[in-house]
Amino acid sequence: MERTRTGWAGIGSGLAAYGRSFGAIRRFRMRRVYAVSAGLTLLFVLVGAWGIGALVDALSLAYREWWGTSDAWPEEAAWWEQAKWLFAQAGDAALQVVAYVALFWLKIKLTKYLVLAFLGPVMAWASERAEAGVTGDERALSARLMVREFVRGVRSAVLLFFVELGFGAVLFALSLLVTLFAGPVAVVLSPAFAVLSFLMGAWFYGASTFDFIWERRGLGARNGLSASWGMRGRVLGVGLPFQLWMAVPVLSWFVAPIFAPVTCAVAAVLAFPKYELTATARAANPSDLQ
Repeated sequence: MERTRTGWAGIGSGLAAYGRSFGAIRRFRMRRVYAVSAGLTLLFVLVGAWGIGALVDALSLAYREWWGTSDAWPEEAAWWEQAKWLFAQAGDAALQVVAYVALFWLKIKLTKYLVLAFLGPVMAWASERAEAGVTGDERALSARLMVREFVRGVRSAVLLFFVELGFGAVLFALSLLVTLFAGPVAVVLSPAFAVLSFLMGAWFYGASTFDFIWERRGLGARNGLSASWGMRGRVLGVGLPFQLWMAVPVLSWFVAPIFAPVTCAVAAVLAFPKYELTATARAANPSDLQ
C-alpha cells in the first residue's frame, strides 16, 4: 500500500492529536507509563550528574598532577613553592568551574537526543500500545524487543543529531553572511532564522516519534525519515509540543522527559491516518527488521 503524503498540510491535525493524547493515555490504560518515565528520568539525571562530576574530578586530578602539587599546604616548603601551590589551587578551582559550566551546557544541548535515546523503549511501548488501542492489533512485548527499541532509539537519535546539526550549520552560515554583508537586513532576518531553527528542532522531535510507527512497518531509520517528510505537516504538529516542553530550561531537565516523550509518541499514532494504520501490514517478525 502506498504511503500517505500530506506535505505541509496537517499541522493542525498534529496539534489536535497532541491535545487528544492525554485522553487516549487514560482510555488505553497507559497512565502507569508516567511512573516508568519518572524512574528513567531520575536515573538519567543521576547518571548525568555523576558523569559530569567524574569528568570534572578527572580533569582536576590531571591538572594537579601536571603541576606536581598536593591537596595539603606545603608549610615547610620555600616561599616560591608555596606561591606555586596557591597558583595551582586557584587554577584548579577555575578549571573546575569552567568544566562544570561547559559540561552542563553540553548536557543541555544534547538533552533532547539523550532523552530520545534513554527513553526510547518507553516511547516505543507507548506508541505500540496507542496503535493497538486504535487498530486492535496487539503485539506481545519482550525483553529482546525492548533492547531492539533502545538500539533503534539510539540509532535514530544519532541520525537526527547529525541531520539537524547539518541544517543548523547551514542556518548559522546564512545568518552570519547576512550579518556581515547586509547588516540592516539582519535585524529583520535574525528573528526569522531563530524561528526557523525552532521549527526545525520541532520537526525532528516529531520525526523521532513517527519513527516507531515506521519501524513497525519494516522501514529503516533513513527510509522512515523520508516517509516522515512525506507527511511533514503532521510531523511538525506533533513535534511542536515536544519542542515547547524541552525549550524551558528547568522544565526540560526534570518534568519534560516524564511527559513529553510519552504524550508525543501517542500523538504521532493519533495523527497518523487511521485507515493506513489499519491497512498497512506490519513486519511479521520484529527481529527481522533492519
